[in-house]
This record gives sequence, structure tokens and C-alpha cells, in this order.
Amino acid sequence: MSKKDKSDDQYIIEDLQFKIQGLEESLVKKEDELRVLKEVIKVNDLESEVEGVSLITDEERICIKGIEYLAKLFESGAFSKDDAQTYDILHKNLRMIRGLSMEDKKKRPQNLKSAKELLKIVGSVK
Repeated sequence: MSKKDKSDDQYIIEDLQFKIQGLEESLVKKEDELRVLKEVIKVNDLESEVEGVSLITDEERICIKGIEYLAKLFESGAFSKDDAQTYDILHKNLRMIRGLSMEDKKKRPQNLKSAKELLKIVGSVK
């Protein structure tokens, strides 16, 4: 065997590297397919029919968890001005992630009533 000949170990290493490269390419293709399928499910509003598939991003999940935490603080009475600002940021980010703009929110009617008048309507104040 001359010095230019490869050893069996070198052939095995090259073969394994080739297989790893093929698997990496296959994985990328599968991830792309999965992303497209998730988008199809989301666009066609089929989330309720597909079990075990998480269609929300990590960022969306973080915003939701943060808002849930702040809601618990609010209910316990430990809600501060900083918490309100954090809620506002999380809410805006969540709307942005979901592709909603702040303009999409329903506009409040121009002829707003006072809190006392609203409570009279629902029968809480006489």
C-alpha cells in the first residue's frame, strides 16, 4: 500500500461524513415542509382538528405566559405601574407577532357614558 492510499478508517470517516451531510439536508427539507404544513393548518383554521401540533412560536408563547403571570398579579392586588407597562409591551408584541396592528382594534364609540351611567344600565347602581 502506498502513502497515497487511504486507510479503511479514512473511508469509513468519509462515508459517515457523507451520510451526516445527507441527513442534515434531509432534516432541513423536513423542517421546511413542517413549516409549510403548519402555515396551511393555520390559514385554513384547522388547529382544533390537529392534535399535538403546536402552531405558536416561542415568542408568542413567552408573551402569553407573561400576560398570564401579570393577570395573576392583578388579581392578587400586587400589580404595579411597571407591571402595567410590561403588560402593554407584551400585548403590543403579541399583536405584532400575530400580524395584527393596533389599528385593527375596535374603535371606542364617540358617545361614551360615564362609569356611573354604565353601572346604572347594568343595574349595579341606583
